[in-house]
Amino acid sequence: TAVLRAIDAEGFPRVDSWETGTGDALPALEVSLLAAPADPARVSPDIEEILERARAAHGLDEKDIIRLFQSRGADFARVCQQADALRKVVNGDDVSYVVTRNINYTNICYFKCQFCAFSKGKLSENLRGRPYDLSADEIRRRTAEAWERGATEVCMQGGINPDYTGQTYIDICHQVKAAVGDIHIHAFSPLEIWQGA
Repeated sequence: TAVLRAIDAEGFPRVDSWETGTGDALPALEVSLLAAPADPARVSPDIEEILERARAAHGLDEKDIIRLFQSRGADFARVCQQADALRKVVNGDDVSYVVTRNINYTNICYFKCQFCAFSKGKLSENLRGRPYDLSADEIRRRTAEAWERGATEVCMQGGINPDYTGQTYIDICHQVKAAVGDIHIHAFSPLEIWQGA
């Protein structure tokens, strides 16, 4: 809705119309915050304390993580700069990538969240196509096809099918590995795991 588009995740008014995934350049304010070193005098003491614990490899609790996500201005710049420094220590400046294929094994879903384009039952057949549930043979075929085309990973995702159990998700993974033992499996969403639990 228009109201939701006008506020951020904490309910504060948005000052621009930038959204992730659009390919648009970051707003100038964020670029300037990320480009210049954060002024230590402007960083909140609690943020610096949390970052120090993170640098020392002490575990952060949920409250700490929430606070980091709530950072604004100089605090935000400091969190981003520390995250980038940690990234550099752990991974260096090498950039790598994965060739992946998404395999949507079912579009049957009992949620009505409108997050994805999966089927929502009979009422959505005209909007999103007919409901499907891929067979084991089709999962293996798509996995083998992905490997033959250079994929090193398959991303398994689907609707939250009310008929699925934990064994269903295990069987899906077995079918992938039966097709190509060396392919990496990237799966499942938190809701899929919850459904199978």
